[in-house]
Amino acid sequence: VDFDTLTQTDFTSGETRPIRLHNPLLTRSAAPMFPEAKCAFEGIPAARQTGDQVVATTHHVDKTQSGEPLLGETVDVAGSGSKPYTVKNCGNGVWSCTCIAWKMQGKKPTNQRSCKHIVSVRGAAAEDERVAAGVTTSGLGASGPVVATPLGRVTAVLASSSPDVAQIPPPLLLANKWEERIDPTGWWLSEKLDGMRAYWDPSRGSLLSRLGNPVLCPKPLLAGLPAVPLDGELFLGRGRFQELMSVVKNSANMGCVEGPWKDVVYTVFDLPKHGGKFEERMEALSRTLRSELPAGVHAFAKCHPQQLCKSRAHLDEELNHIQGQGGEGLMLRRPGSLYEARRSNTLLKVKTFQDEEAVVIGHELGKGRNSEVIGALRCRNKLNVEFSVGTGLSDAQRAHPPKVGEIITYRFFELTKDNKPRFPSFVGVRADADRTGLC
Repeated sequence: VDFDTLTQTDFTSGETRPIRLHNPLLTRSAAPMFPEAKCAFEGIPAARQTGDQVVATTHHVDKTQSGEPLLGETVDVAGSGSKPYTVKNCGNGVWSCTCIAWKMQGKKPTNQRSCKHIVSVRGAAAEDERVAAGVTTSGLGASGPVVATPLGRVTAVLASSSPDVAQIPPPLLLANKWEERIDPTGWWLSEKLDGMRAYWDPSRGSLLSRLGNPVLCPKPLLAGLPAVPLDGELFLGRGRFQELMSVVKNSANMGCVEGPWKDVVYTVFDLPKHGGKFEERMEALSRTLRSELPAGVHAFAKCHPQQLCKSRAHLDEELNHIQGQGGEGLMLRRPGSLYEARRSNTLLKVKTFQDEEAVVIGHELGKGRNSEVIGALRCRNKLNVEFSVGTGLSDAQRAHPPKVGEIITYRFFELTKDNKPRFPSFVGVRADADRTGLC
């Protein structure tokens, strides 16, 4: 790096490129706004009238005593690609960079991540001192480490992944896995939906997630729900789980009935507080949801269809049909069973593959066409087994992968003899997953 000319030389290709300094909130000018002002580095003359090598701003004039960009300032540093990398002073001892090397240091706290582009801006000595210091986050009033995105947004991660740590999970009936020894004849059969579990609590006027957190659902959609608790799933369609989660997690969608929530359906499959047998509950549920809605109220909820399983061959036929259309699998309900607020053998899930949840503990650099993004997520499951998940990630997800500490769902066919999932495939991020056993 030559600070006299504000250029950087690539020793591999021999190419010299300018280092650009800018404030992202201000419009880039073709000539310096303050020709006589010093730039972001102490002692370096202002840019000559040669274009946009340096754009001086009032923020750059009021620099720190060390000559570094102020809090919130960014510096573009040329890299090996056509676009420069952006280095930012995020504050609280955190510096971020948009390069893949900075992103790949997922196991380190962000206030101890560094890269050659940050070093080129701050200098090796200052950067070594910053990383060694391991600045704490007491000034942010948080109980966890500082997290900075490559775009420089600084947040504090709390010890719990959920902001609603005091919420009480609703009393849900949870499924076990179907085993070959169980004859499905006479059981009730339905499609297993790839959606988000939701419990309607009329006393609170809110849909609750599996962990008891309120779902950010538009209030007009809830106006047509009955005055009795419901157990169901928010569903957008087969293969659209990630799209559904982006709708549900965005608070900006709460007031938009005709926006992203327009195609979301609350598919209801039980009446938790009815007290009768399954068949009685289904009859009562059908009557409840068939009731005429007030004028102008959106038909948000529908009853999930059930059919009697005739034989094992019928089960296989339905499973192949559902999965052939992109569905996830089937659910079996024991005839005459009661609703139990626990995991029960009266409710069984049937799939040709298995799925589990794991915590992201790091990112692995890609190869070939993925050399500038991640190749795989490094994960740890509830058996404390570490493994990599690369299949199933889109190009967008490789460029902006799930963060370290987030919970993902992955699919696999079986476990190897050392308990690792065989052929794991990424399904999606579980924003409201139970973290029990995942750390």
